[in-house]
Amino acid sequence: MQRAGLLTCALALHGAAVLPAAAQSIDVGGFVGIEALRFADSDLEPDSIDSLTAELRARGDLSESLSFDLRLYGRATPGEPEGSYVDPTVAKLTWRRGPWQLDVGYDLVFWGVAEGRNVVNVLNQRDQIRDLFFDRGLGQSMIAARWFGSSVTIEAFVLPRFEELDFGAEGRPWGLGLPVDGDAATFESAKGADHIDYALRLSGVAGDLEYGVFAFDGTLREPQYRLGPQGQTLVPHYRLGRQIGAEAQYTAGPALYKFEGVRVWPDSDDSYWSTIFGVEYLLGETFGQPWDTSLFAEYYHDSRRDDSSVLFQNDLFLGTQIRLPGTRDTEFEIGAIFDLEHDGVIGSVSLSSRLTRNLRASAEYIYADASDPDDALFNARDFDQASFGLEWHF
Repeated sequence: MQRAGLLTCALALHGAAVLPAAAQSIDVGGFVGIEALRFADSDLEPDSIDSLTAELRARGDLSESLSFDLRLYGRATPGEPEGSYVDPTVAKLTWRRGPWQLDVGYDLVFWGVAEGRNVVNVLNQRDQIRDLFFDRGLGQSMIAARWFGSSVTIEAFVLPRFEELDFGAEGRPWGLGLPVDGDAATFESAKGADHIDYALRLSGVAGDLEYGVFAFDGTLREPQYRLGPQGQTLVPHYRLGRQIGAEAQYTAGPALYKFEGVRVWPDSDDSYWSTIFGVEYLLGETFGQPWDTSLFAEYYHDSRRDDSSVLFQNDLFLGTQIRLPGTRDTEFEIGAIFDLEHDGVIGSVSLSSRLTRNLRASAEYIYADASDPDDALFNARDFDQASFGLEWHF
């Protein structure tokens, strides 16, 4: 009930008079699918997870200035109720007039320009049940006001409720060494998940340069992990803090030069900063074929060099993405992050393609290796996994 509160209130404010107009223009789509996940280490329990997945998308106009957008994702895992959930990734009303826009409800906001990871993408939680690399976001309740200028956009966000991470089955270690008990999560704020967060962002374009700067005040999305009462589980602890950050991308012919940086001031800990420097190069023909190929190289640095629980303190990401032209919409990706300090590595190989107009298949293998106990990746060294998916889109 709480997760639908903002959208319900917004509908009530506009009244029933706008609802008949919904029939003017509504687009509906989505998919249903199956996903199989297999862990290479047979000692992990469970060593395989099979799920049914579905997503419903709908958008339409309620009046000349009011529209709605809906994107509901659901996952059902037989035999593992904790791994089943529904996320209102997007469930919002949008009001537009001139250069102004107001969004109320659940939304997914992405900030960042880097490929391997993003340090400035701070509003939404990442869905780690679906993606070990945290590329997919979970919905966040918000009120967002935007002003669009000719070359500058100003955005203000009020986030009335914090959306906790979902760790699925308690028996799953998530590469952290111990299972995570998400139900026992603690908060630095006395209001817990009801603490109200705020963010402000300015972005724009100046010639070949795209940029964005932001400030955030509230519950930090990155939790600390503490030992549970019996020492058999980890418990997430969410701190309060402030952040400022910036991103920039400069286009020079086929090369894109990228930067992301964030400075964080936790209320109960020392401040730190994280940066990304990268380049993306767009190739023409590859192996004599008209493929759309991108090469990536990025360097990650974090000032918490002495904290063994922090990933990507001094790391290099190398990767490539190949898109094949045609109706198959085929994509191949391979990439790896190399720890320059502890010699650990985590990488992935993925392939996805349409089998028919409506049927899409995908496969991914994630590999991790670390030999230094001081490496944050050490507990994930036996967490190799392969996933296979099949989706029917409508």
